Amino acid sequence: MATITGADVVKRARSYIGQHEDPLGSNTGWFVQECQRATFLAGTGWPWCAAFVCEVCKALHDSLAPNNSAGAHDLANRHQPWVPASAVKPGMVVDYNIGSGHTGIVTAIDLHTGTVTSCDGNWSDAVVEHSMPLSEVRAFWAIPGVTYTTTPTPKPPVKKLPPFVVATSASGHRKILFTSPGGTAGKKSLMAWLTAHSLAKLAPNGVTITRGKA
Repeated sequence: MATITGADVVKRARSYIGQHEDPLGSNTGWFVQECQRATFLAGTGWPWCAAFVCEVCKALHDSLAPNNSAGAHDLANRHQPWVPASAVKPGMVVDYNIGSGHTGIVTAIDLHTGTVTSCDGNWSDAVVEHSMPLSEVRAFWAIPGVTYTTTPTPKPPVKKLPPFVVATSASGHRKILFTSPGGTAGKKSLMAWLTAHSLAKLAPNGVTITRGKA
């Protein structure tokens, strides 16, 4: 079986955005029933936010273990230990303290602004991506069988220093400051590197150029 990643979970959850109850406010409809069949409860007409999470997992061939409830809190309780906010990755599940409980798939988290964004079923009778304050979160949990990775931050390119810079004081005096390059020079730039390195050694404080009298 191919590896399922957090990005796969987010992509699948977002693919359902716009699906809704039919009629609205009924907790049923063809898509809602599809989600409810992904749980372990019969029938329809009952809240389906946790059923949506189960449907996302089922669509990725990663069905959650049998559970005798489709409640958001019950689902979270079954998947402890919970994940601290500082370690949450997109594709994990958030359990909100909203009403009797609400849940969805995390698509982003921002610890600086204290917000989490998730893709949820049964949010205003549909599948919606929205943001909430972290103060509304009861728990975060990882879906078993899913691989969560962190995208490495690319390193900024190393800026090469020029062999010298010219600084001008308020009095009009100019000073040539030689830079000392670090690292190992390549063959083509060996002479330039040696020249700049030697000048920086000979004149560590630069060379002052005095403006002549007019």
